[in-house]
Amino acid sequence: MQKMLQTIRANRSNPVLAKKLFLTIIFLNVISFWPKAQAQQRYLGLSLVNEGNWNSMKLIEQAHDVGCNAVFLSMQWGMVNGYISRVLKQQYGDDYNVWQMYDDQIAKARSLGMKIGINVAISTGDNVTHSYSDRYGINTGDGWLKEERILNVGYDGTEAVFQKYGGQINGVNVQFVMTSLAAQSTRDRIVDFTNKVLERYGYLQDTGELLYIDLIYTRNGEGEYEIGTDKYHYEQPTNLRDNNSLSDYSQPMVRGYRAWLAAKYEKIQSLNFLWGTNYRSFNEVSPKRPSATTFTQPDGTDWYLYRTQVLKEVNTIFKNTVKAHDSRIKAISHHGSVFDKLSLGRTTFSFDEIAAEMDGIKINDDFLYDHRFAIDLLRSNLPGKLYINEAGFNASLGIANFIAYATESYSHGAQMVSCMFFENLLSSGGGPAVRQLADTWVNQPVTTPTPSNQDSFTLSNIIQQNGCVTNRDSYSGDCDAYKTWMAARNGANGAPVNILLNNDLKVDCQLSITGSPSNSNPRVGTMINLSSACAGDCSGLTYRWELNGTQVGTAANLTDVRVSSVPGTYIYSVTAGQGGCAKTSEVVVTVTDVLPVTLIAFKATARENHVSLNWSTAEETNSSHFEIQRSAAGDKWHVVGSVEAANASREKIDYDAVDNAPLIGTNLYRLKMVDHDSTFSYSKIARVVFDSPDLLSFYPNPAADRLQLTETALKNAASVELLDQSGKTVLKSSKPGSVISIGHLPAGMYVLQITGRDDIVTSRKVAIGR
Repeated sequence: MQKMLQTIRANRSNPVLAKKLFLTIIFLNVISFWPKAQAQQRYLGLSLVNEGNWNSMKLIEQAHDVGCNAVFLSMQWGMVNGYISRVLKQQYGDDYNVWQMYDDQIAKARSLGMKIGINVAISTGDNVTHSYSDRYGINTGDGWLKEERILNVGYDGTEAVFQKYGGQINGVNVQFVMTSLAAQSTRDRIVDFTNKVLERYGYLQDTGELLYIDLIYTRNGEGEYEIGTDKYHYEQPTNLRDNNSLSDYSQPMVRGYRAWLAAKYEKIQSLNFLWGTNYRSFNEVSPKRPSATTFTQPDGTDWYLYRTQVLKEVNTIFKNTVKAHDSRIKAISHHGSVFDKLSLGRTTFSFDEIAAEMDGIKINDDFLYDHRFAIDLLRSNLPGKLYINEAGFNASLGIANFIAYATESYSHGAQMVSCMFFENLLSSGGGPAVRQLADTWVNQPVTTPTPSNQDSFTLSNIIQQNGCVTNRDSYSGDCDAYKTWMAARNGANGAPVNILLNNDLKVDCQLSITGSPSNSNPRVGTMINLSSACAGDCSGLTYRWELNGTQVGTAANLTDVRVSSVPGTYIYSVTAGQGGCAKTSEVVVTVTDVLPVTLIAFKATARENHVSLNWSTAEETNSSHFEIQRSAAGDKWHVVGSVEAANASREKIDYDAVDNAPLIGTNLYRLKMVDHDSTFSYSKIARVVFDSPDLLSFYPNPAADRLQLTETALKNAASVELLDQSGKTVLKSSKPGSVISIGHLPAGMYVLQITGRDDIVTSRKVAIGR
């Protein structure tokens, strides 16, 4: 039920409204004290919202007189630290005890033997924000920054800061304001104010009088997201009230959402894969705006899951603060309904996750909801905890409606039932009925139902159906969760049953992907292969390879992918996924225009019956081998040999090879320099000729003192060299004559080498003997 919290107003003409504005809202509560040595006790208690500083002692006494055995009071941050505290000190003096009202209420309850429950309220009423400003508001009078305040977005796309009119305090209009749950300032305030409350009232745990403590921050006095804002624009109208807008789209919430997405997906490609988007980074992503599909489809699902995570985080911060003070204190979660039409925007369908680490949970049903379903839902999904329901009194529905409300909650496992508008209940003559209720239930120990039947529903289903109505008399068109529960209940002859919530939105992604290239340092414009390996649940995966956001393939492995013609580092990514799970692996490829080999010389020399090939490298990077190719005319090349390369070197290396079967005539040679990644380049072409014996004709052979060159040989020669058997030049002439004197040379075998004017080198063995 949407709780109608009291506002403090003056001089209102409507007497009914004035009464609501000036009276403390009270409601009956039933809660277990969790004793270890005895059966659990039920509690019926008076709830004090405490948004003003009026005397509530009489109400506590009246509640006690009709059987209430507990007081449930809210302690307001603003009363202790904020604007309201300053008003009180102006009125009563600087030494006024801002805790006085709480002190008095607790003292009165204790004197009557009543136990205590505490709501820690960290929102506040502010006077400064009740002024002209644009839709994004201003800093509050307590210094809360405008950029950290909750931001609402309407279904029409308009935006406005969250605030709701809070009535008047000492004749001054105030606005109810709150900061984002994702803001660090909010989380610090939770810790600080909770510690202050416990430092003052933690002794109640030692005396056995503290039932529980919870955290609230919405205008309705609950712990969830606000829906709607009263904020007006000083120039432009806004219509973002309840059901017309959602929160929270503030800067802290957006930053937190992006960080959460980055942690979940790790790579933006994984998010794009599932969302069907093309974001370049997580910083471009924004929460899904209000629409008919706000919390459906992958982007809406993630927005819902993050919102749930934030609610759980603030609960955990609160719980840890409480337990650090005293681990015995029961810290519980506090929501409105967790299944109705308002629960979608409030994000409380996942109540079981939000309250998983808490000691219990309180919900607020509407007058006409099926409270049997509500408590079965809590008990089934949070077993062994404290369950509290709120039974609102509605004069038009009568006292019987309230009694049935409480009875159904008790009978299905609630340890506490509370009543809204308790003063109205008493003025309507409900005192005797409340006394009978207390005698029937409060004085009996709690018995936990043992369901004989159960069923389940999914979180995605209740989101898609926008919650439930739970009209027990006409439910054929209601949500599947309620219809499933009703069928299970009917099968159990009306007894309590278990109705389990299956969170099918959270995917346990047991998958990892690793990508790799066939060559991580290819040359520009060459081909590479890209492959992926999967570990974990790899069935039914689909794949997408990308380069700079552009898809390059959709198979697990890609072949013949041409790299860029521009040198640089390129990051390919492979994303694989299915069923809401996706993982991405990045593959770094450095494209270079550096050849695998730096060739500084390549020479082919014709010997008497073979060709000698010599070459040298100055540097090698990832080189595999040299392939020696020969051609007669340069159009068709044939491999005539291969020499293994050094792989990596920065020093000069000399290589040699021999072609023992050269062609008659022209022989063209080149080197194919092959890298380990199969890329390659060619050397320049070297040429030798074996087709004319006259090109290297001389006599005699053997010779003693001289060699005589023929006219043909001499005509073509640019230089003549004589080399000994070690390859050392012993005679050289750049202007050779027809006679070469060799008498001064030792006897032995030599090679006569003539370089032609066309740079063709021919050689032949010659013997010198005497």
